[in-house]
Amino acid sequence: MVFPTSLLTAGPQADASDAPLVFPDAGSPDVEASACPSPLPPPPSESTAPGQLTVISALRTIAFTESDGGPTLGYNLDCVDTCPGPGSCVATQPNERNCDADGGRDLAGNSFFNDLEVFASASGYGSINTNIEAGRFALLLQVTDYSGEKDDSDVSLGFFVSNGLVPPEDGGATPTPQWDGTDVWTVDPRTAGGVSHDEDGGYTYFPTVPVPAYVTDYTLVGTVPNLELSFGGSLLTLSNASIVAKIIPALSTGGYDLEGQVVARVSVGGILALLGSVKDPADPTMTQYLCGDDLTYLAFKKVVCGEADIMSDPAKDNTGASCDALSIAIGFTAFPANFGPEVGGKPVFAGCDGGVAACTP
Repeated sequence: MVFPTSLLTAGPQADASDAPLVFPDAGSPDVEASACPSPLPPPPSESTAPGQLTVISALRTIAFTESDGGPTLGYNLDCVDTCPGPGSCVATQPNERNCDADGGRDLAGNSFFNDLEVFASASGYGSINTNIEAGRFALLLQVTDYSGEKDDSDVSLGFFVSNGLVPPEDGGATPTPQWDGTDVWTVDPRTAGGVSHDEDGGYTYFPTVPVPAYVTDYTLVGTVPNLELSFGGSLLTLSNASIVAKIIPALSTGGYDLEGQVVARVSVGGILALLGSVKDPADPTMTQYLCGDDLTYLAFKKVVCGEADIMSDPAKDNTGASCDALSIAIGFTAFPANFGPEVGGKPVFAGCDGGVAACTP
């Protein structure tokens, strides 16, 4: 078993020739809590007439690193530029990964989740993208009341977790997505507020909480208090999650493609709880989960706790509190999709006591 080196340390070591980093105390008098203006693109300057289009898309790819032609990942979520400036919270184990990217962009969690993807691939679980391409799970995005125009001041967003494509009626293997507008994805009822059956045999799902959003210059913008992602049955919650994505007519399918990013905060407790539902692939008995005193888990925990750079609750930014979350920006592409029947995720049982782990010893 090969583990990414960065997962076994508290973060990369600075080159001796580099200037030393400064990690000021976020509780110092010159760092005060204040309302943080939104870094997101502003809405259209004028209200528009209500639209009637519904756009349903499935995320096909996600990325924790920037690619040529893709969006610049991250936004300044906490109104500070950490290193050389002070952080918006007190890092428990200051290191280079607590620092912001250019322009104060908050991305501390990206390195960890990228390493986690490498670990999952090497361990046989498969990366998120591999599982999506195999039709095992996906995140579905619904935009309603869209006019189809360049600017739309009032649309609504809904997010749904899918536990895979609808299997064939003969019970055969799960099909692989075609990404041509014909794929039919199941919907996890835990992430839907209701469902109705259409006369043509289709399904209409209602989000648990509709999210007000808008389109400006063909860019979809919206913020949801909590967004759940699926990891093989386990759900990870992204808090204060914002989506910023180009909405592009797909002439070949008659639908719309999306390309953009989701920026959010992920609590340390949520990450550690997710790990606790996964068996340690380094354990020869395959009975030990990533929790408790498991050595692989402790290596993960050290990294997660050391890289926490932000508060899970934005109201606690710049109050001198200890960082309890990682900032993250997830680049993605999404393609037209269809809703299928409700299919719940497989029960997930953590191997330890089921409690919420913390960074304290």
